[in-house]
Amino acid sequence: MGEFAVWLSRQQRGQVVGIMITASHNPIGDNGIKIIMPNGEMMGEEYEALLEDFANRLVEKLPCKERVAACVALARDTRPSGPHLAALIGAAVEGQPGARLLDWGLCTTPEAHAFVRFYNAERRGEEVKIEVLRQAYLDTLQVKETMA
Repeated sequence: MGEFAVWLSRQQRGQVVGIMITASHNPIGDNGIKIIMPNGEMMGEEYEALLEDFANRLVEKLPCKERVAACVALARDTRPSGPHLAALIGAAVEGQPGARLLDWGLCTTPEAHAFVRFYNAERRGEEVKIEVLRQAYLDTLQVKETMA
């Protein structure tokens, strides 16, 4: 998944692509991974067949048009399997030439989606600290609350 997220970030001109390790509605022993696109939305169905090929190690079917830098954000929930999965994904991302990992640690799934969207909207080539992303998320919630 880390390698796929690097490829996807490159396909998106180096914008941040997120990985959220979570399975909120499943038993504690289960966990899953959600891919978050640069706009903060879930990965679309159009990538599912490519992901399946990638997972089966058919990487040659997924050429990237340009060798741009890639950036993958990683977040996880509190399940016991999270740190182990995060370490595996982080190693896969960092093992790719020109790829950078943003490890956001413990987050909720809605936060991770918002953080990816905010990061891509605000970064303009520079690092955005997690505190800034968290505040932007909280500000969005406050705006929605006052509109209700």
